[in-house]
Formats: sequence, C-alpha cells, structure tokens
Amino acid sequence: MSAPANPFIKNLAANDRPTRDAALSSLQSYLSSRSSLTTAEHLQIWRGLFYSMYHCDRPRPQQALASSLASLISILPNAASSLKFQRAFWTTMCQQWDRIDVLRLDKYLLLVRRFVGAGMRWAVKEKVIDEWVKSVQDEGLAPLEVKEKKVPTGLRLHVLDVWVDEIEKLELVEDEEKVREMLLGPVETLAKDGFMKAWRNRAKETLADDRVKEWRGEPVGERKSTEDGDDGESEEEWGGCTN
Repeated sequence: MSAPANPFIKNLAANDRPTRDAALSSLQSYLSSRSSLTTAEHLQIWRGLFYSMYHCDRPRPQQALASSLASLISILPNAASSLKFQRAFWTTMCQQWDRIDVLRLDKYLLLVRRFVGAGMRWAVKEKVIDEWVKSVQDEGLAPLEVKEKKVPTGLRLHVLDVWVDEIEKLELVEDEEKVREMLLGPVETLAKDGFMKAWRNRAKETLADDRVKEWRGEPVGERKSTEDGDDGESEEEWGGCTN
C-alpha cells in the first residue's frame, strides 16, 4: 500500500514514531479549530491516520495510538464535524480492510473497537444518539448498513462482536433502557433486513447475548437459535501486534 502524498498527511504516515507523534499533536490542534472541513479533507486525514497505525509497532504503543485516534472524535468543534469525521473513518476502513495483512490485522481490530466505544460515549454525552446511530447504518460505507456489499464482512462482523461490550462500558446515569435500545437499533435492523445470512446470524447472536437479555428483562442462560442457520465464529480478543 502506498502512503499519501500531501506533506501534512505524509507526516502522519511517516516511518519514524517521533514524526508521527508530532504530526498527530498538530492534527489535534488543527481539528479542534476547524468546523468546515470537507468530506474529501476528512478522508485525506484518515488516510494518513490509517498509515500511522500501519507503521505503529509493539502492543503498548498500538493500544495508546488506537485510543488517541478514537479520542479525536471529541476534539472537533461541533457534532456535524465529528459525524463527518467518523463517517470518513468508516469509509477508510471499508476501503482498506481487505488490504490489511494478517500480521497487522489485530491492531486494526483494536482500533475499530476503540472507535465504536468512543463514538457511543460521544453520542451519549452530546445527546446526538439518533444522529450517530443513523451514521453507522446509513447508506454507503457504514459498518451496519444492511445491503452494501462493499462493506467487508469481516469488518461488519467484528463491529457486531464488540457492540454489546462497548454498550456495557457506558456510564449511563439517566434513561438507561432507552439509550441501550437506541444503540441496539442498528443491530435489530441488520438482524431483520441484512442482505447476507452471515450478517443476519451474527446480529441475532449479538441480540442473544445474556447482557442484552438482562437489560430487556428476558430469561438468561440459554442462547437463542437463529432461524438462518449455524452460529458464526466470534473474533479472538486482541493480543497485540508486533510486526
């Protein structure tokens, strides 16, 4: 894969960590003061950030970088800018997912998990859950869109795998039941209307999680069977990437 050519973005994708760290610090200041960046500009930024993760070695730096990139969601000056930034992330991940080699996949799985969690926390804090939910299931390259075959199945299934985990981590102080149901809405839609059986089955498995049953006051202890066939395989826990 070739790195981006724009000098600022190129520094985000540099081979050496000090250059990448300095570029990320500059990006944080840049994003916090920009409310009118175009979709193309957000995509260009995420292309650089994608390669920043690509070149990051060893588990601890990878964990720190994944958290730092996810935290950028909250830096943008308004909700519209943040949603555009988040959509650019998902577009970039969809476009690049099948090009990620197996030795680097784990750190991108972690990045997606961190991004889902940060997105949920941001949406709850800013009281824009409806808008955020729409952004992750809207037409186009969104992770829980029901018909777009250009969204890689591996990425989609990983998002479903971490979805309930990240809802559980939310520190909800009001309207807990309502918030959880709103966040589970895209999974419900995918379970019902997903174009591929694998998507529907994994969405149904997500909804059959004991934690979801507890939230809904349903009996816990037995997994629901899916009408579409066998259960899918779950993703392994992220253990670090050293290459």
